[in-house]
Amino acid sequence: MYQLTLLLTAIFAFNVATIAEKIPENPNPDSRITYKTLEELELEDILFNTADNLDVENLDTALIEVLDIEEDAEINFDTKAHLPANFNALQGMHDLNWNTIKLVE
Repeated sequence: MYQLTLLLTAIFAFNVATIAEKIPENPNPDSRITYKTLEELELEDILFNTADNLDVENLDTALIEVLDIEEDAEINFDTKAHLPANFNALQGMHDLNWNTIKLVE
């Protein structure tokens, strides 16, 4: 019985301490206030404050791996019903005259 009382007291104290350390993220009284714990704020700082955590001068770009994931787009309707008759998306692809097209940067 004493162990159960001690356990419940510890859980209650932990919950009170967690609620007490919450800080308002947005101090504007007109908007909804969301609360974050100190642990959440510190984790966000570690993850997103790259100016302090990333050594840009010694960064080796060869270590950056880019994953190119090719997935088929799944469309849940028949696209042929929405296109003109005898539609060919590749028609005229090689007929472009790039000398007459003005490129704007």
